[in-house]
Amino acid sequence: MSNIFYKTAAMGTRFSGGASIYKEELKMKRTIALLIVLIFGITLLASCGGGTAPKGKYVLTAMVDGGIVYGKEILLSIGFTDDNAYIEFKGGGKCKMVFAGEGIETSYTVSEKTITINFVDDDNLTGEIDGNKINFGYMIFEKK
Repeated sequence: MSNIFYKTAAMGTRFSGGASIYKEELKMKRTIALLIVLIFGITLLASCGGGTAPKGKYVLTAMVDGGIVYGKEILLSIGFTDDNAYIEFKGGGKCKMVFAGEGIETSYTVSEKTITINFVDDDNLTGEIDGNKINFGYMIFEKK
């Protein structure tokens, strides 16, 4: 009979003290879960729209070939004008790219200062946004 008394007393002590330990543990788990959700939320917000999407018409202002920069005057002399060599950025990640008078409607994405224009054949065009200029390496466009 004394064994039953000790076992019952031991269980009672464990459960009565354990309730407060359980509450503390539950509170800590909830706090950690909340912190994880906040961290994921901040990361998600930082990754979405991390950069400012360009808007409006950006005209071709220079081309680079073999380290030689061909400016606006040379582009005009070979027929590239503001009306036949440009990118027009529209809302919703859509844009129209016109080069040598030929146009294509496509989409684009922006991540921080990098812009990627997406083409059907996965031959995407990636460039760097610098204020009102977009540099694709061999083509430089400037906001009109």
